[in-house]
Amino acid sequence: MRITFIFILVAALSFTSRSIAADEVDVAAVIKQLEKKVDPKGKGDLAYTASTHERLAGWLPHLDRNDRLDGELLANARAFAEGDINAQVFLLYLREAHLKSPERRQRFMDLSAKGGDRQAMFDLALMYLHGEGKKLDLEEGIKWLRQAAKASHMGAMNLMGDFCRLGHGGLPRNDSEAADWYRGTSARGSAWGALHLGEMILNGRRDDAKLTNGKDSLAFARQEAIRGAGKGDVECMYVLAYLLIDDGDQGLEKDYESALKWYRKAAAAGHSGAMNTLAYLYHKGLGVPQDSLEALKWWTKAAALKQVDAIQWLARLFRDGDTVGQDHARAMKYYMEAVELGSSFAMNEVGFMYDMGLGVRIDYERAMAWYLKAASMNHAMGTSNVGMLHGFGKGVPRDVKEAMVWWRRAADLGVPQAMVAMAEQYTLGEVVEKDEAKAMEWMRKAAAKGHQPAIEWLKKRAADE
Repeated sequence: MRITFIFILVAALSFTSRSIAADEVDVAAVIKQLEKKVDPKGKGDLAYTASTHERLAGWLPHLDRNDRLDGELLANARAFAEGDINAQVFLLYLREAHLKSPERRQRFMDLSAKGGDRQAMFDLALMYLHGEGKKLDLEEGIKWLRQAAKASHMGAMNLMGDFCRLGHGGLPRNDSEAADWYRGTSARGSAWGALHLGEMILNGRRDDAKLTNGKDSLAFARQEAIRGAGKGDVECMYVLAYLLIDDGDQGLEKDYESALKWYRKAAAAGHSGAMNTLAYLYHKGLGVPQDSLEALKWWTKAAALKQVDAIQWLARLFRDGDTVGQDHARAMKYYMEAVELGSSFAMNEVGFMYDMGLGVRIDYERAMAWYLKAASMNHAMGTSNVGMLHGFGKGVPRDVKEAMVWWRRAADLGVPQAMVAMAEQYTLGEVVEKDEAKAMEWMRKAAAKGHQPAIEWLKKRAADE
């Protein structure tokens, strides 16, 4: 039983939030009502007891004995530690009734987290990551999230897996670390961890025969998603929908009808990722009639929930004048909102806005600064753009040798434009020795990525021969 659920139950009882002393509380009445809610068959709520004891371990060392509220908590804490149900209920009630002010709640959360309470660490991480109750601070949020994950908090472990897998929260993408976090939660029975491990295997991002126990990776991933979705897990509904239309290039028929059903269920339950995907499907007309206004509606809803991809889509629509009137100022506003959420993609786009003078005056120095921020997080296009500014001498003295360092990094990250730039330098021999074989090699790599200028260059070269 999650302790937040207990708080809600206790708060629902007919008490006021005025400051009261211990002997004013009818603890017996609280227990009677609480037992009906949490243990109607009288079997005993062992999970609740374990959870509350675990929280106490973090609270006790850091309570301020001179504060009246904390004194009341401390007075009841010893009985709480001994398993006294009266003290347990009263302690929970005190927290709910007395910690109404944001300042007191934040102080209590800080003390609990510092005392080693892993749930408090997780809650504190979310406060920093969402900017709710704390000033938005991705670095501090990730610090507390990682501590909670290391303390084996399942939600924190899965969220660390998500951030490492997607490269969110200011973290660079790291498939190895993501898989480690998911493997840990999967071993503890988490469908979310298991299905994402299966998804990573499916898409060739991990190779883990022990995980699937010899099963087909797509079947394994879908099986875990179905298991979680059937239990009402909204995240599993979302991933199940994804797996129904993404088969990891295994040539299976895409089931848009079933996927849309699960996406809509997840979106109705408030899942911002499902809202974002529904928007994309309507925007592209995949499985549904193309409907730009319906797409705009879902992206707007998802963006209101801080869904970073949705925010970036809105930025793109306003930048390009797609569906909505072109408005570079609003585009920049949305990109900056995504930057605050740690998006390296948005950092690169802000750089591009300054590079091209979209809604702002051209400023190559600012463009370089934003490209470098994106590149520092291994954003492929941002890395390539740093090379482009060096190569063309925009905002910095022209330095083709330095440009080639960045182009090579970007090429290794899969950017075809950087591959073409490398090929051109081996053709020109400006700062490296001419090497037609290497030039051809880089052009072929770019063409294999579908880069049309490289394809045309190879065709012309073949015709000339």
